[in-house]
Amino acid sequence: MKTDILYTLEQLPQVVKNLIELIKPLPGFAKSSMVNLGCPEPLALSKEPLVVSLSNHAVIITLTGDLGAGKTTLVKQLLKSWGVQDEILSPTFTYVNCYKNDQGQKIYHFDLYRVLNSNQFFELGFDEYLHEPGAVCLVEWPGVIAPILTNLPVLRLEIEHVSDISRKLMIKS
Repeated sequence: MKTDILYTLEQLPQVVKNLIELIKPLPGFAKSSMVNLGCPEPLALSKEPLVVSLSNHAVIITLTGDLGAGKTTLVKQLLKSWGVQDEILSPTFTYVNCYKNDQGQKIYHFDLYRVLNSNQFFELGFDEYLHEPGAVCLVEWPGVIAPILTNLPVLRLEIEHVSDISRKLMIKS
């Protein structure tokens, strides 16, 4: 499944609200065919999630895009919408930040821009986060761990900078 959404930064909260509806973990792996993520034309919002947690894995959402495209901005909005009360910072220099939402669910925010390869990812022990049941892993710059993700259910978000106030979000599962 692939969906493209053009949105303004002002529409980001509504885009995230609708995106969250597609990420709700349920048993199995389901795909959605139609979504409404702040598009001008209303589309039917599917009841099926795009990606789900397997019993022995976290929900994994990758974010790609150029520097300044809005990956961290989208993550911050997702975390706020999921009930994270802590200050949300970019993990550029720490590689990963761990948050808990109001329900105690762990959410890991990775920034792998400075990770050299998948071996370094393993050496740092980060692969264990991907296998934590009930957790969510938000991974910026996931290319370095692409081989690790091949056998895991992943929701792929790609953000393209269109203008100073608008972005294009491409969703793939």
